[in-house]
Amino acid sequence: MRPVPNPIHVPAYTQGRTIANLAAQIGRRFGSPVERPALAPIANPALGRVIDEARHIVLLLLDGVGCAQINQLSPSGPLTRSRLCEIESTFPSSTAPAITTFASGQTPAEHAVTGWHLWSPFHHAVVRPLPLDFWGMPGQVEPGELFQWSALSREMQARCTVLQPSWIADSAFTRHAFNGSTRRGYMKLSEVRQLILETVAAPVPQGHYVFVYLPHFDMTAHESGSASEPAYRALQAFEALFADLAANLVGTGTLLIATADHGFIDVPREQILRIESFPHLSTMLESPLSGEPRVAFCRVRAGLEAAFSREVSNVLGHAVDCHESAALIEAGCFGPATTSRSFLRDRIGTHTLIGRDRFCLTQSLPGEPPATFIGMHGGTHADEINVPVSAVTDGSRLQTPTGRRNAHV
Repeated sequence: MRPVPNPIHVPAYTQGRTIANLAAQIGRRFGSPVERPALAPIANPALGRVIDEARHIVLLLLDGVGCAQINQLSPSGPLTRSRLCEIESTFPSSTAPAITTFASGQTPAEHAVTGWHLWSPFHHAVVRPLPLDFWGMPGQVEPGELFQWSALSREMQARCTVLQPSWIADSAFTRHAFNGSTRRGYMKLSEVRQLILETVAAPVPQGHYVFVYLPHFDMTAHESGSASEPAYRALQAFEALFADLAANLVGTGTLLIATADHGFIDVPREQILRIESFPHLSTMLESPLSGEPRVAFCRVRAGLEAAFSREVSNVLGHAVDCHESAALIEAGCFGPATTSRSFLRDRIGTHTLIGRDRFCLTQSLPGEPPATFIGMHGGTHADEINVPVSAVTDGSRLQTPTGRRNAHV
């Protein structure tokens, strides 16, 4: 007997427990005039208070460092000792939707960036929204052709500075996502601390918001696994940076936050499935898969919707749950309902396949090697969606939910 399908997981946007709520609250703190519909304030009172009171905010986005990764690799380290609460990633739980949420203060229901691969009705092709290029074809994509959202930094009264690796610091996506900010690149992680301190030291009337993107753990976890020795070393480097900054920023009125865009699971090779292995399914699709290996969006040919669902159940029912994409929108998986539903619906096709357990569904275009990553994310496993929020404000330890102050970093 096939297992009962997993229930749809809806991130807690309306309860104030997602990265979207965190991004929107930071935007409001620095005077963003744009309302984010139905997004509640961040649910943790201590965090909400210090965001509203901080003169400066430095946010370290530790790509891929979910709660499970900290619990396993560093259960007593600085990030654990300063952890204030846990929140959830977006759906899908992946960098492209999540970093767009941090950049825009919007949920995927509004910004409609739903994965590393994204169907673009305008181009009638699958594009990659972060590199802003076409999947499997030459050519670049103009941001205005793909995005209908604007940068949160453009609306802020604070001086916004974005620190990213030099190879993406001035990319087309970065220029759009952080329009109005000062963009600075770094070559090595060892440079980041000094860049942050120099930025916060500059006198400004409205305060600083410093957004720091650190991809090192994510890159390592994909290749070597999220519990590997290289991943542990990457996390150690992040924790050293966090601890040093907590000490160096005392007396500056700065709230230091470390959080993540998503977590990770490690996937056995036999659970990485390929759509090419199921040719009958492939012929029912109008275009390549989009989204993520853990959440695959399918554009099924008109008239074949029922047949597609039956075939998925017959040959992939052990590995994926098949949902009509419209049902996920209605359930609020991408965020509270907005007026842009049709825009989102056009991006995610007719059906969505969500990986069970640790199953993935991948596709390789001609000339591409099959996916071989060990670490994966994007789905609804708790280890993919739960991310920590560690925080220190001007040397003071924040109140935990039990009333105890966080231990020294």
